[in-house]
Amino acid sequence: MLEAPAIGLHVIPAGVVAVTRRQVIVLDPETGQVQGRLDGRQASSAVTPEGGLVTAGTDGVQARDVDDGSVEWTSDVTGVGPPDVTGQTIYRVSDGAVPRLVATAAGTGRRLWEFPEDEPAFPPEAEVAPGADFVYVADREAVYGILPQGESIGTDTAVIDAGATAPEPLLVWQTDNQQRWPSALQAVPDGVVTADRSGDVCLRRDADGEAVWCVPVAGVAAAEPDLLADDDRVYVVTGAGVTAIETGTGDQRWTRPGAWSQAVLTDDGHMVAVDRDGGVAVLAVEAGGIRGLDGVRLPPSAVLAVAGDALYAAGGDGDVVSVELVDPAGGAATG
Repeated sequence: MLEAPAIGLHVIPAGVVAVTRRQVIVLDPETGQVQGRLDGRQASSAVTPEGGLVTAGTDGVQARDVDDGSVEWTSDVTGVGPPDVTGQTIYRVSDGAVPRLVATAAGTGRRLWEFPEDEPAFPPEAEVAPGADFVYVADREAVYGILPQGESIGTDTAVIDAGATAPEPLLVWQTDNQQRWPSALQAVPDGVVTADRSGDVCLRRDADGEAVWCVPVAGVAAAEPDLLADDDRVYVVTGAGVTAIETGTGDQRWTRPGAWSQAVLTDDGHMVAVDRDGGVAVLAVEAGGIRGLDGVRLPPSAVLAVAGDALYAAGGDGDVVSVELVDPAGGAATG
């Protein structure tokens, strides 16, 4: 179905959108029939809150109209990592002579601000996690807390004037940690959660970057974990299991052992996880109950997306599949 492996999979009002490095393919969510193909060289993709598609590649960042194939706007921000979208703003670290965190308006592509102005602060492959007030950036050696509005927050931390266009962003804090996993970064209501090669998962306070709690989690020391979060918990997905941690306290709510390769949260309080053998399971995030999807096998590296009661997956073989998540017996995940 796809001429190349998918690098992104999204469900938007226009349909199921599979993004490869050369095309954007729009599928009917019910039948899987191809509704349209959009050419373009992409390296990553994201979706705006209104369901618009944003792609990033060698030509910069583009907003694509998947209904008619047109490009709504183009921003010349090229970089290594994916675009991160929160609210009406797109964030990306550019790969120019001075790598910068660039904020772009999602509706128009207008460049809002960039940080820093003239001196490198982080490499272009740095990860970005936008929060409610702060934007967090992390590389292999440090985590940065950047306040886009440039307002004082009443802390004793030295505030560095970034000298960028209005609104003037401020680097409020920088926490050195050369042992952190590069892309394990998840914004939560009280700050940002990171994972260290030592095996600890930590919540760093938004105001000053200080660790509120750090807890050891099985599997984190062995390989870089995936971090997912909702309003109350962060979920750590590793090759040893899935662990749910209360964001406010650091208490481990539950652990579900398993050689998981990746997972995705649903909108109804569940998580869909794929193990390293291709098995698929549905976990209830409240207590960790589990229900296996009998007969369903997916490539462990498949790109996942969830909408309603359906799981969509795009494997390296070019196939896109749809899996029904509703239990035929009407039961929830148990175990």
